[in-house]
Amino acid sequence: PGRPRGGDPIHGLEAARAAGALLFGAGVGLTEGDRSGQGGLSTAGGRIVTVVGRGASVPLAAAAAYAAADRIHFAGLQRRDDIGRSGQGSRAADRSDPSTGPGPTAAARA
Repeated sequence: PGRPRGGDPIHGLEAARAAGALLFGAGVGLTEGDRSGQGGLSTAGGRIVTVVGRGASVPLAAAAAYAAADRIHFAGLQRRDDIGRSGQGSRAADRSDPSTGPGPTAAARA
């Protein structure tokens, strides 16, 4: 990856949440408000956000995570495309048993 950037506005977080994803911020900061007093989130370098998708299987959860991650944009964006996709068909797929919780989750990092 290239050198981390900071101070760039992050767009699409609400769209990703509307798609049903869970978002966990890490390298984020607050932008100054505009004339209406509306500020937002900006990049602060490093890993910016982890996007978690949920589904009945690991492949479905991974697809949901990446579909939501596709809605997030900021200057200098770099994204992993392998998270939640390795090891499919392994023991992780067995976690959809209702007695162990809500089913598999998969994450994508931006």
